[in-house]
Formats: sequence, C-alpha cells, structure tokens
Amino acid sequence: MKVPSRAEVIFACACLLVTAVMVFTSINAKNQLAKGEFQRLSEDGIRALQSRMDTYLQSLRGTSAFMRASDEVTRADFDNYARHLQIDEFLPGVSAIGFIESVPHDELDGFLAKVREDGQPGFTLSRVADTQTHFIVRYIYPLGANREALGLDAAFEPVRAGVLRLARDTGEASMTPPIELVQHAKDQSGFLLLFPHFEKAVGPSATLPMGRGEFRGWVYAPFIASNLMADLTPSLQSSYSLQLFDGLGTDPEKLIFEDHRGEDAAGNYTEEYTIRQFGRLWTMVFTSTPRFDSAFDSQQPLIIGLSGILVTGLLLFLIRAISRRGEALRAVADLRTRQIEARNRENNAIVGNDVTAVFVLDSNENILISNRAAQTMLGYDEIGLSGLKFSSVIRELDAAAADQSFNAHGYSQAGQLCFLDLQRNEWTTADGESRVTAIVRDVTPQIEMQSELKRTKALYDMCLESARIGVFDLDLTTNEMKVAGTWLSNMGLSPDIVDVDVEEMLYARVHPDDLVVMRKIEQECMDGLRDQAVIDYRLRYSEDEWRWISSDALIVERNADGTAKRMIGIQWDVTELLHSRNALEVSEQRFRQVLAAAPVGMALTDIKGNFITVNEAFCKLCGIPEERIIAETRFSDIVPREDIKKVYKGATDMMNGPADRTYSAEHRIVHSSGEIRWGLFNISWTYDRNTEQDFFIAQINDITDQKRLSQAKNEFVATVSHELRTPLTSIKGALDLLTGSTNGTLPKTSQRLIEIARSNTSRLSRIVNDILDLEKISSGEVSFNFEAADLATMVQDAAEELAPFALTHANRLTLDLPADPLILRADVSRMKQVLANLISNACKYSSEDTEVLIKAERIGDSAIVYVQNWGAGVSESFKPKVFEAFSQADSSDTRANGGTGLGLNISKRIVTRHDGDMGFESKRNGITVFWFTCPLCSKHTGSVSGPNDASIVRLDSAKTGRISVLHVEKDDDFAEVIASALAPVAKFVHATSLAEAARISAATHLDAVILDCTLPSGELRAFLDRLALRQPGARVIGLSADETLTKDPRIQVNLVKGRSELGSIVSSVTQCLTRAS
Repeated sequence: MKVPSRAEVIFACACLLVTAVMVFTSINAKNQLAKGEFQRLSEDGIRALQSRMDTYLQSLRGTSAFMRASDEVTRADFDNYARHLQIDEFLPGVSAIGFIESVPHDELDGFLAKVREDGQPGFTLSRVADTQTHFIVRYIYPLGANREALGLDAAFEPVRAGVLRLARDTGEASMTPPIELVQHAKDQSGFLLLFPHFEKAVGPSATLPMGRGEFRGWVYAPFIASNLMADLTPSLQSSYSLQLFDGLGTDPEKLIFEDHRGEDAAGNYTEEYTIRQFGRLWTMVFTSTPRFDSAFDSQQPLIIGLSGILVTGLLLFLIRAISRRGEALRAVADLRTRQIEARNRENNAIVGNDVTAVFVLDSNENILISNRAAQTMLGYDEIGLSGLKFSSVIRELDAAAADQSFNAHGYSQAGQLCFLDLQRNEWTTADGESRVTAIVRDVTPQIEMQSELKRTKALYDMCLESARIGVFDLDLTTNEMKVAGTWLSNMGLSPDIVDVDVEEMLYARVHPDDLVVMRKIEQECMDGLRDQAVIDYRLRYSEDEWRWISSDALIVERNADGTAKRMIGIQWDVTELLHSRNALEVSEQRFRQVLAAAPVGMALTDIKGNFITVNEAFCKLCGIPEERIIAETRFSDIVPREDIKKVYKGATDMMNGPADRTYSAEHRIVHSSGEIRWGLFNISWTYDRNTEQDFFIAQINDITDQKRLSQAKNEFVATVSHELRTPLTSIKGALDLLTGSTNGTLPKTSQRLIEIARSNTSRLSRIVNDILDLEKISSGEVSFNFEAADLATMVQDAAEELAPFALTHANRLTLDLPADPLILRADVSRMKQVLANLISNACKYSSEDTEVLIKAERIGDSAIVYVQNWGAGVSESFKPKVFEAFSQADSSDTRANGGTGLGLNISKRIVTRHDGDMGFESKRNGITVFWFTCPLCSKHTGSVSGPNDASIVRLDSAKTGRISVLHVEKDDDFAEVIASALAPVAKFVHATSLAEAARISAATHLDAVILDCTLPSGELRAFLDRLALRQPGARVIGLSADETLTKDPRIQVNLVKGRSELGSIVSSVTQCLTRAS
C-alpha cells in the first residue's frame, strides 16, 4: 500500500477542517434559531400574564365604577354585577370579586346592623384586629367556596393592612406579597389585588385630588398563583416549564409557582425576566422542555460531516488516480460532470430559496430570473418582474449615500421604500454572455428598529440630563468604566473630557470615611451577597467644598461562579436636598423646643377641633393634662358655646381671606375646676399638602388678671366720674346764675375770677365727660340721637363757641363753607364735640399770630371737614399713636395745653359711629391738617337743628307766670342751684327721696317734676305710676349723672349732669309756663 504523500495529508486535513467548520456553523445556526424561538415563546408568556392581570384590574375598576354610579349598593346588587362578570370564563384564576369596607372602631356596631339589614342576617366578623379602623370584607362573590372570607377583618395581619393603606393613600391598585387566603389551603401562595374605591365627588369633596369623593374601601380579587398561571399559553406544558418567584432573584424560599408537568429533565434553553405587577417585582424563569429541544434536532450537521469525510476520501482517491493517465482523464471528466451538476443544483437551490431574494440579470441589467423571496419582497409575481430594468425596482446607492447597514433602496409595486443589502456576482455563460447574480437581503426591520432605538436613546439621554442623573457602566472584570456626560458634570468635570480613568478619579475624590463603606458594599456585590449597591458619599469639588452624591447601582451580569461581572447604575447630586432636610430637622426641633418652653399657651388642632399638639402653658391654662387633651378633648370642650361660634366664624373668614391673615380676639376659657378664665386668641391656618388636611395653630395669652383689672378700673372710673358730675354741675350752675344776676355790676377783678372759675369748671367737666365717653363708647353703651342737620351750621356754631379760645392762643379762626347746605344724619351734640376737639387742638398747637382754617365741602356722596393749622406739627414717632387713648406727644402737653389725651380717640370713635372716617397729615414745622368724613343724606326731610345758646341763664319774672316744680335730688347743693335758677318763674319744692316726693305729689299740684333717675329702679317705676294717676298733666324731666340708664317713656326729657347747661335745664322746665298760665 502506497504511503500518502505530504500534499495528500495537507489536502485531507484542509478538507476535514472545512467540514468541521461547516458542521459547527450548522449546529450554531440551529441553536440560534431555537434560542430565538424560545425567547419569543417566553415573551408571549409574559405578555399573556400581564394581559391576564390587566383583565383583573379592569374588572376591579368596572366594579368600583358600578358602585360609585349607584347611590346605594346592596348585596344583591353586588352579586348580580359580579355574576355578569362571568369570573370562571373571563377572569381565569380569580377566586372571587369582593369589597372591603373601611370601618372606624366606634362605628363597628352600626356597620354590623346595616350589613345584616342588607340581606345578610348571619353576617359575623372574624379575626377582628385591635385597631382604630377595621377593614371588613363586606361583599364577596361567589360565596360558596369563599364563605370563610366574608366578614374577615383584613387589618388582622400587618402585611394585608399595609398594602390596603398603600392603595388608599396612593389611589392606585396594589397587590399583596404571597399570603395565605383563608378560603384556600395553607400551602398555596395566594394574593390580593386591591383597588381603592372612592365615592362620587359631590360638593366640597369635589375639591379633593383628581375629583375623588370620600374614601369608602377597596374592590379586590383574591387568587392563587397556580390558578393564575394555569393554561397561561398553549406553549406552557409542551415547549417550556415555568417558575415564578416573588421579588428579585430566584431564591427557592420565594418560589410561588412551578410547573414541570411531569417532565423531569430540563431543556437546553432558559430565559429569566423581572416584571413589575402592581407595585411588586416578580421573577419569571422559563426553561425549555426536551420536546421543544427535539423539535430543533437536525441530522444536517451529521450529514455535512459525513459528506465532508466522504468528499475528502474521494478527493484523495482522485489525487491518487492522477498517476494513471487514462483512468485519470475519465475520472476527471466524470468528476467535472458531477461538479457541474452539483453546481447547477446548488445554484437552483439558492435561486429557489424563500429566505433570500435572488435576481439573475443580463448584460443590460434586465431581470431574467427572480425567486419567490424577491417577488414577495417587492410585491410582484414572477411574470411581473421578468424583463424589468433592475434599477427600476432596486437602486444601488453610491458610497457617500450608503449606510453600513444597507447599500440600496428597493421600491415595491405599492410604492413602499425598502432598505436593502445588495451583493452582485458577475459570471459568463457557456455561450459567453455576461450575467449578474444579485443577492438582496431586506434589512428594513433592522433599520427601523435601529432608528427607533436611536430616538429612544436620545429621549432617555435628554431625560437623564434634565434630571441631572449620571449613568455609569462598570466592567468588574476589566475595571473599565463607561460614563455619561451628566455623570462627569456631577463630578465637576467637563462632559467632553477624554482619556481619563474615571474609576481611579472617582476613588481619589471620595471622602476617606465614605470610601471604606463604598469598597465594602462593592465587594459584597462582587461576592454575590447583594445585587444592589445604594450609598450616599461625599465628593471633593475643591479644596474647601464637599458635595453629597447619591449612587444606586445594580449587578446585571454574573459569572458562572456567582461573582459579579458587570454593574450598571446612576448617581445624582443630593447636596441641596440633604442640607434642606437637615435644616428642616433643626427647624422642627427648635419649633418643638419653643412650643414646649413658651409661656404662652400654644396648640395645634385639625379641622374638626381635635388637638394634635399642646404645650405645658396651654395645659395649665385649661387645667387638663396633655394626655387627656390629645386623647379625649376637643376645642369646643374648653370654650363656651357663645364664644366657640365666634371662633369658628372667625376661622372660616380667615380661611377665605388672604393667605397671611390671622384671627385675633378675646374669648372665655372654661378651666377644669369650672372657673371662667379669659384668653387672647391668635389663630393662624396652614394646609398640609402631604396629608391634604387643614391645621390651625392657636396661641392663647392668659389675660384673666388683665380683664379683672380692666373691669375694676372701669368701675372705679365710672363711679368717680359720676360722683364728680353732680358737684361740678352745681358749681357751674351757681357761677352761671351769679353771672346772669349781676348784669355786669361786679368789679372787673371779680368778674375775672368768676370767668376763671367757670373756665376751669368747664375744663374739669370736659375731662370727666371725656373719661366717661371713652368708657361708654368703648363698651358700646352710648346711644346716639341722629337727626337731619346742616354740617356747615354745626361748623359755624363750633367756631363761634371757640372764637374766645382761639384769641387766648393768639390765633384767628377762618371758615370756608359751601353756599349749599351739607345735610347729614348726625348726633348734633356729638358732632360739635368732634369739631370742638379738632379746633381746640389746632389752636393749642399753632404758632402765635397764625390762622386756623376750618373748611367743609362735598366729595361725592360724603361731606368732609378739614381743620388746618401752622405749627410744630406731629413728630414721626408719635404719628402711629395719635388716635390712641391717653396719648400725648409729650408729658408736658398736659400741663402746658391741658386735656387728657382722649379727645382724638373719642372723636374718631364718634365719627366711626356716623359711618365716617378720620385721619391727618402733618409736616414738621409746617402745615398740619386733621380731617373727617360723614355720608350725606340722600333726601332731606324734617327740620334742621340750629344754633342754641343756653350757657347763661337770664329769666325775667315779669314776663312769666309762676309754676309749681318738684325736684327729687339727694344732693342739697345741686338742688339749691336749680332752685335759684328757677326762682323767678317757679314755686320750687325739694325732696331728697322718692317716699318724700310721693307725699308731696299726693298733697300738692305740680306742673313739672325733676327726677334723679339713678334712684332705685323699682321705686322709681312705682313713683312714676302713682304720679301718672295723681298728676297726669305734670311734665317729667330726668336729670342724672348716668346717661346710660334705660329710658322710661313717661319721662319726656332726659338731661345729663355735666353735659347739660343750666339754661337747658331751665328751658326744659319753662315749657310748662304756657300751660300753667
């Protein structure tokens, strides 16, 4: 036997190598095809699962919508709706459809009664949790197999309760982790799919987020994992087995479903996916079955291998036969013949395949032959393509326009553009004609996919950049780290930087303390102890600046031994967030310290008046421990009913007003001992966006002692002032009588002394009146006698009365009054009081030899009065206090200019009671103008009051008849003054008590009776009753120091001591003269 030559051995090895490559290529193609098909089946399984879960959710949404659309849903209504859902047919895997209602603990008995009346008389509760709110399964359909769930308190288990609250708070569907369903076996993994149910938004509820109404409960669907996955796809059983794990990873303890269907051996292909279902992560592992693997088994690699070996042997045999010429020629001829036939078959096979488009062109580029793949790609039949110009359907692109993925455009019969990969092979026929074989691959789907991927990546990069989130990809094997531009920006570097070892740069700039933690976490990830690395670390930006960076990375690829191979993560700058959080914590701690240590009572309440937080001062004010206040006390429990109404109204007005508005008022507080205390309430309002609730912050100052002191002061001032009025009126009346009776016969020195006495008596009387006015106006006890009056006349009268006062201060009074009257509704005496205060102040604080201008005019529907002077003016520091009680620019003002500092305060209050306003403008060492306004009458009717001078009493006894007058007065001096004034016209009788007056009225005819109305009210009414019977024609005149007494209709005239001139008193009495004569 001839030993093979070296060339024969090399040739044989080359042929066998080619054969091996072809076998490997065939096996790899088969595996790629099988893997692609298995991946498609796995994705179909995931889509089927998600579709089934979406169907569950839509059913729950529909049930919630049904309940929201109904005013009242009974058990029969619920069962009827659930029955129409056809759970077994359209919701495979779902055990039932139910409704869980949120019931406060204190409403539990009422809830049971209502449910039993609703067609469930046997309804009972089970596993009732010790909580303030219960989550009761009220409805469930079908009831048979699910009866144990009816009446169950889902709050009995923290896991269930937590997911229920999550769904309620977020308003989104949520799913529990694996739990044991009470209606199923304990070894089965069960789940609850929960959807929050809100009532239809009506009235104030319409302002809640997304238009939801009041929260009622949850519509839910219980299901078992095995039922959920049953018959998921037709391929489950035949093509793959499925394992389902709760959470990330494939921890056997978290296995919730496994289906091998009797097949013990696993296939060659596995796909693992992580999906999110209603807030939970599930891991799905698909494993092919031997049946699936066998479907892709092929003898092609074996055939190729055997064929290769056979061809190798044949070639060797042919080589050996070359030495034999004759046999060699025949063998070569035969071999060429067989090769040509094989080539023809191969060409025919290539042209006739249905996968790759093939065209055969002539020398003019006309299409001679096209296979079915080409016809399908362009939408033609074989006859339609034959004879066409190749360039009319496929246009080759030049090198500049071509892409690395395609080099030609195709145009289908419908005009659709295709992206093609074109390869041309030129050859010559046996007849010498040129031919071109064009092999075309349609890459349109790949091009479109690449375009979509580019667009998606661009959007993703834009989102990351706008959110300042940096992305990194770390190869843990080579330590090569790829980062996005935003990552570099967050590191304080330019996004365009290149040739930088970013990992080394990162570790060099991390704070040493944080670097230790970072290294430890990364090592745990590499060792397989954890899949996720989350850390906040400090990064040096400059020599004196450190910034906080938050990093979140995930191991996405591991080696066969479990060590980490690749990590992908994100990082972002959280410096401002941490600083804000720290500042918030410090602020909250300081607030709590201030709240606890504040001497002022402070409390935080909700919209219903329930206390959330109180401090020690508040507890002391109420006399109730903090625990009791928060647990069982409401705001209305410590404030009387009358006051709480005012507080609620003030709080409502505050909420409807500007955002920075507060409510401030004085109210009573009921101490736990029953004592009534007083507090100054300052209440502000805020809105918590997290809880979507209103809260009120109340600060309460204990002003009980101030109230008692103020009350004692008012009583003292009123008592002293009242006691001063009678002697002052007596002194002033006596001086008026003395002046009127002398008719100027007294020496000038005596007249001057009398004038001084009269002036100071009037001044003291004004002081007493001012004090009383302030007290009465402040308490609202003063009544005003409004009548139609001419403002110009009042101004003129006031100016005439104060003209002597102006002369004493070396001033001139100038009037500027309109020609037309300014008619308004006013209390004439009070309005004159305002004018007198303004004019007298202007004179007192004017420079000598200057003019005081009093001007009145109409402005729209109001009248305005200006009082202008020239002087030192009002200092800037005193301007805010001008209208305050007892306020004067300097303590020396009282001594230099007289007065109490009450005039402007009282004047402003009087103008306010006339629905007017008062103000001033002043310049230092210049003009000062005080002004006030009053609304004019729309139509004047009735008489207008005019001037009246009753200060000096002059009675001519020759012109009057004498009348009989009884004066009931305890003060003998005052009675004597009145008797002297009335002596020319009246027979005067004085009584010091009502009993004495009753005896006189029974025995003597009376024309007039003057009464001190401060006498005991019961005795006064009895006296007036007897007087009306005995003296029906007598005129009754009230003359008292207290102007706030209740007026009796039988008293025709009411005069006040200290306010009424003696002439006015005499005038009121002398109106009886005509009747007496």
